[in-house]
Amino acid sequence: MDAGTPGGYSPGWRRVLAGLEAGLWGGVAMLAWFGLGAALSRRSIWIVASSLGSLFEPHAPVRSGFSAATLAGLALLVFTSSLAGMLFALLVRQPRSTRRVRLLGMLTGLVWYYLSQVLFWGQVGPVSGYSSPPAMLVAYLIFGMVLGWYPSRLRSLERHFLG
Repeated sequence: MDAGTPGGYSPGWRRVLAGLEAGLWGGVAMLAWFGLGAALSRRSIWIVASSLGSLFEPHAPVRSGFSAATLAGLALLVFTSSLAGMLFALLVRQPRSTRRVRLLGMLTGLVWYYLSQVLFWGQVGPVSGYSSPPAMLVAYLIFGMVLGWYPSRLRSLERHFLG
């Protein structure tokens, strides 16, 4: 925080907070997509979060109900999506064109999809039986579309902090 800046937060911190909010909502949208897909295929809506949480307990079986692994998976997804939103905000900086930011958001979702396939989902293994790769790709594109709301989150934050 900078005491000399109106509202007490520098423009960099406002961008980071707006990116965090956009990433958080993107993570929630992904969870909703995963839950919808699981419900339509008559599985537990928590199965993808439980599979992701199994990274922390690799020898524990993936349960279909809500468990400690589910909570860990939800926390990991929310944390990583919020972190991706903050990094996105730092890279985009002050947006001039909302269309460009939306496209960059979708590109970010696509890049994150491929990185997560290598770093996360490839390690989990059983998730491939619970969510197909095209459904996963759509989830990450949804994340990117929601991340594209970053300029409106930034304007809202600036109105709030600057009056």
